[in-house]
Order: sequence, then C-alpha cells, then structure tokens
Amino acid sequence: MCVELFNKATKAQPTAFHHFLSSLRRNDRRRCLRLRRHITQNVDCIETKLSSLSPDENAGKGSFPATQQLHGRIDQMICQTCKQCLPFNPELFRGHEMPLCPECVKVEIQREQAILERGRTLKSRGIGVLRPNITLYRDYSLDGLDISKLMKKDLLKRSPPDCVLVAGTRLKIPEAAKLTRNLCRAAKSWGSCGKESLVVYVNKEQPSFGPAFDSLIDFRVHGDCDTFVSLIQGDGNAYC
Repeated sequence: MCVELFNKATKAQPTAFHHFLSSLRRNDRRRCLRLRRHITQNVDCIETKLSSLSPDENAGKGSFPATQQLHGRIDQMICQTCKQCLPFNPELFRGHEMPLCPECVKVEIQREQAILERGRTLKSRGIGVLRPNITLYRDYSLDGLDISKLMKKDLLKRSPPDCVLVAGTRLKIPEAAKLTRNLCRAAKSWGSCGKESLVVYVNKEQPSFGPAFDSLIDFRVHGDCDTFVSLIQGDGNAYC
C-alpha cells in the first residue's frame, strides 16, 4: 500500500490550491510573509515541488519550515530504534519483511568489532527496522515535539495569526481539531485588540464542530479547495 501511495505521490502535481498558497508565501512586498505557516495532514509531499512551500525550507537553520506535516511524509522512511530518517526506497518494501536499518546494522558491527579487539562487553541496542515515515490514525505523532515547539512560536501573544484558512478537512482527528481550534482562537484574540482577523473554513462537507468552535468561523465555503481558489481569482486583485 505504501509503495503504491509513494508512486502516485511521486507522479502527482501541485493543484491550483497549492499554487495559491505558494503565491501567498512568496509575496514579500512588505518584507514579511503573508503565509506564515502551511500545516497539512497530507503525507504526499506535493509541497516539495514548490520551493516556497517545501517542508525542507530552512532545514538545518534553526528555524521551522514553511510546511509542517502533521502525519509525516511518504518520501521518507524512519528507523523504529535510532529514529534516523532516510529517503524512501520502494524496493525495500516489496517483500513481507520490514527492512533493517543500515545505521543500526553499522553500529552493531562496530560493537562486535570492539568486543573482539578489546575484549569488552558492550550492550547491544538492537537493530531497528525501517517503516514509512507516516503517522497512522491514533498513532503517536512522529513530529509531535517539533509541532509543539512550532505552535508555541506561532501562537505568541505579541504576534498571533490574523487569518486562519482551514481547508479540505473535517477535523476528525482530535489532535488536528485541537490545534486548529487554538489557531482560530489566537486569530480572534488579534481581533479583540481592535485589529482585523479572519477565519475561513473550506470543505465539500460542512460539519458542525460544536457551538464554541463554530462561533470562531467567520465564513464557510461549501466546495473543494480548487473551487475556492477559482472564486478568489474571480477578482484579479484578490490575493496579488
């Protein structure tokens, strides 16, 4: 299943909605980012095909990427023991057995050599197996710690988001719903300071999230994400 998903994701191209988000991220007229963060539940990594949305942006610079993937990414595999991430190799997952982690194998070989050379007994940490770096429903979030740190930064009272766009999700997963609710509340706190704020919900289905959450939503758009973009682009100056 993961191999098939990886192959389809590799061939997939960014949608009109992806390009819309990318245009917001690239806009630097005022020397600030109009799109502060793109948080997605998708694991297809289509964002990597748009440099301004790439989850690899700012990697290793002590900053957070443009796109934060709540449920991991199909283009990576991760060791269950040492947590090392490697590029996804579909050939390793065509059999019935999970592939061994090369880094763990390397460490185990070094341990055995040390025993032979020095006569020392070193405890083995075991050899982990690789799995696709995606989070299944009710599974532990692989990037939970990073997301927690990111939210603390993005929800700072001195600079909360002034607009939250929730699109293409029914928020069935409790953690995602809680995160979204906190972002919407942060936007409304901006509005309570006398400044404009906006929360928009775009989805084909329009479920109720309960009175408290529903009251945070200013506009509901009944349709898919690309339809929303076509409505926005109906006005040539809507997001330019």
